[in-house]
Amino acid sequence: MVQSTESCQSQFMERLSTSHVTGMTPDRITLQNMEKKQNESFRKYAQKWREVAPQVQPPLLEKETTMLFINTLKAPFINHMLGSATKSFSNIVISGEMIENAVRNGKIDVGESAKRSAPRKKKNKVNNVGAYNKGYSKSITVGPPKTITTRL
Repeated sequence: MVQSTESCQSQFMERLSTSHVTGMTPDRITLQNMEKKQNESFRKYAQKWREVAPQVQPPLLEKETTMLFINTLKAPFINHMLGSATKSFSNIVISGEMIENAVRNGKIDVGESAKRSAPRKKKNKVNNVGAYNKGYSKSITVGPPKTITTRL
């Protein structure tokens, strides 16, 4: 079977990132850099990530494990799991699968989730910062200029 160059590179990088090829002990940065692939199920990604986590030295606490895992996620998962860091890893996997099913069934729009994750700037909003109030910023709303007609 002949594989594409991209496929071979992807497999190589996956093995390299999980330290199967290098023989090095994975660290927290290795875990932080892992990403769920587009065509990968949430459960498969979580299992792959969880296989690497116990190898990290010094060992991770359970809360640190869940926080690191959640921080590797992208929309729509991260948008719906930010408050889940206190849950167990298995509960996070269940939540991830529920989100995955909701996306598949059209209940969560992936495009909308991605848009919500980026901070929005409100139109006509200006930060008012002057020399008289250093370190203090107050937002004010500015409307379009008003036209005043006067008679001479």
